[in-house]
Amino acid sequence: MNRVMNIGTHKLDKPINSHRKLNNREVFKFSTKANNLEALKGRIRGAKLCEQFVVQAAEWLADKQSLLDAIIKKFEGKNLAVRSSAVGEDSIIESQAGANLSLINVLPEHEPLALAIENVFESYKQRHDNDQVLIQPMVEDVVIAGVVMTRDLNNGSPYYVVNYDDMTGRTDTVTGGAESKSIYIHREHTAVLHSERFQSLLESVRNIEDIVGISTLDLEFCITENDQIYIFQVRPIAAHGRWGLVSEKDIANVISKGYARIEKSMRKADGLAGKTTVYGEMTDWNPAEMIGSAPRPLATSLYKTLITDSVWAVARQQMGYRLVDQPLMAEWCGRPYIDVRLSLNSFLPNNFDANISDRLVSNQLLFLADNRDHHDKLEFTIAVTCRDFDWPSAQNLLSRFSLAENEIDAMESHLHQLTEKLVIGKIAPIDGLLNKANALLSAEPPTKLSEMRQTIENCRNNGTLPFAMLARHGFIGVQLLRSLVKRGVISVNTSDCFMRGIRTIATDVAVSMNHLTHQRQSMNVFLEKYGHLRPGSYDINSPRYDENPSLFLGRDRIKQEITRTNYEPDSQTLKALEVAIAEAQFKFGPRELLHYIASSIKAREAAKFAFTRSLSDLLRALTGYGERLGLTREDLSYLPIDYIMDGMDPTEAKGEILEAKKKYEIHRAVRLPHLITEPNDILVIRVPIGQPTFITNKSLTASTVLIGGLEDLDIDGRIVMIESADPGFDWIFSRKIAGLITKYGGANSHMAIRCAEFSLPAAIGCGERLFSSLSKAEAVELNCSSRRILTHDYSI
Repeated sequence: MNRVMNIGTHKLDKPINSHRKLNNREVFKFSTKANNLEALKGRIRGAKLCEQFVVQAAEWLADKQSLLDAIIKKFEGKNLAVRSSAVGEDSIIESQAGANLSLINVLPEHEPLALAIENVFESYKQRHDNDQVLIQPMVEDVVIAGVVMTRDLNNGSPYYVVNYDDMTGRTDTVTGGAESKSIYIHREHTAVLHSERFQSLLESVRNIEDIVGISTLDLEFCITENDQIYIFQVRPIAAHGRWGLVSEKDIANVISKGYARIEKSMRKADGLAGKTTVYGEMTDWNPAEMIGSAPRPLATSLYKTLITDSVWAVARQQMGYRLVDQPLMAEWCGRPYIDVRLSLNSFLPNNFDANISDRLVSNQLLFLADNRDHHDKLEFTIAVTCRDFDWPSAQNLLSRFSLAENEIDAMESHLHQLTEKLVIGKIAPIDGLLNKANALLSAEPPTKLSEMRQTIENCRNNGTLPFAMLARHGFIGVQLLRSLVKRGVISVNTSDCFMRGIRTIATDVAVSMNHLTHQRQSMNVFLEKYGHLRPGSYDINSPRYDENPSLFLGRDRIKQEITRTNYEPDSQTLKALEVAIAEAQFKFGPRELLHYIASSIKAREAAKFAFTRSLSDLLRALTGYGERLGLTREDLSYLPIDYIMDGMDPTEAKGEILEAKKKYEIHRAVRLPHLITEPNDILVIRVPIGQPTFITNKSLTASTVLIGGLEDLDIDGRIVMIESADPGFDWIFSRKIAGLITKYGGANSHMAIRCAEFSLPAAIGCGERLFSSLSKAEAVELNCSSRRILTHDYSI
């Protein structure tokens, strides 16, 4: 997995906000699509251009019949592609990408061909006599089709971005809306690519860059069964004027340092099971969901201090797992990742055999590296963290990881004892942990710096530590419930009814908002309890509810009526549970089990609500402290919490802020994957098609609305889309939303539990690419039963 390579820094220190000339020759003169291709004919190494016939607008109006005859004769019965080639469409000044019509598989006959040409001309918003329509033969036996950008379109970063489809063989897939894959290849490290076909493709692309004299291009291509590359389009990227001033050298330096650090960290480590490691941004404590994939220093440092430095490990050790005395979260190129080796070690029962553990964790990491879509489902599909009621599945999993039968039996014995003690409350009793966390709700908000330091300490010891333990209880509770369904002990419907009967803090927020709407509760009473909530719990720039309540608590809104039914198991269910418990040889009863599952889920959410109050009060106090020093929230977001707590000189702090802003912009320009399995993964970045967790078995079609905070948007009856969600977004459940889609989050994330509680159709954790596509759609079909999300916007 650890392949060593020598990577140097980029040789060019050029800003990436303009078209860069690659040589001293006259820059290629871009024109229409057809003219651009004609000018490149016979000049590209390793790639072909299709034969083409260009129809000029004036000539078409003058003599359509002769042109049709000439086209049909030239291409001798082959199906045709009729492509737009308007004036200004592919020029260096502007791009009209996707603005005009192109048609494929047009029959080489007068009537359909004439209609196709007419339709393409009609699609031009501005008509010119020099407009063209480009006619090409359809390429046969296509196995890969796609688009190459020679820069990151968002910021101009030095990456080749290949968006491709390798399944349908259609040359229209990427630009026409079919699902496709994406990879980012750092421009100086194309040799890292494993695919010989893509190596050849990028060699041809580099050659085109040399010919046209710039490195900011948008190309359309296909590759056939015999590895022949065809180029269909070459045009400049017109978005370059919006790019920033981060230099390629700065980006390359950050990548080079990150590569070296990752390579070193992946070696065998004393005292840890596992020969190497893997890093995930959505694994275990899921920083991508909690603080975002590109957090600023204050949010990152707070998350480290309150959870990932030590609290996470102490919590698991106190619950009977192995103590891993190391920080869980690493930062690579400014982006937070979870060290999966540490995570898997922390899920091992305390005192479990070291040799078995080493083999188990090594094979778990290899499995994850080969099955990357499991990166946000570690606790459910890779790690075995409790003895549930579907032990045969766990046996198969452990056997896959090369554990012998007696070793699996040993693992079961350890996990059986641990699970039983947790359920009966012999270790880490839920009520005691929740009482400890709830004490924070009555704490006075800090004002002085010394009080802020104490708030951090109290939040860590009495807030995030019990919360971390309750979160583990919650995972086990959900796993036990799922295993009962999987083994057929209870039905899916029974499980859904049980979940709907659990009243968590989300229900309380929704009920209170409903009372507020109908004037059965005052605004002051509501804000006294819920005013601390903010969409980004660790983000000082994220507003609290009580900072602008009218934005999301307007009385003109139609609030969702909250109905709640208590679940009471019938005698048949209790008997089935009793049999399953007896077969598993647990020393607790059916009602004790159901109480544990319900209380673990409810307590987890309540503890999160409690500690986020202390955290929110801390951020408000920091805001006031910054104002007294002449620093804004925005300024403070660039400073780590330790720097602030040490007492800072305002002048010195402003210098630190400027430097932090520069680093942040560089880090934002670096592309990184969701999962790092080897150092080369930061040079060739695969953007996965998301594998969401679906909630409920419902299906619906509705318009979508993307929200990022407390925007005053109409969300009733719509599918709400959120990148990463925490308690600050609980207000959406008081509205009549149709469904929910999130970019981040796993099978047992905060929002997954919320949606199960409200029986709300949802797709949790869609991933970057799928979420980005869906966010552009006007309407979406969310089919949880068949586990599909279909867009109703054909522009994607």
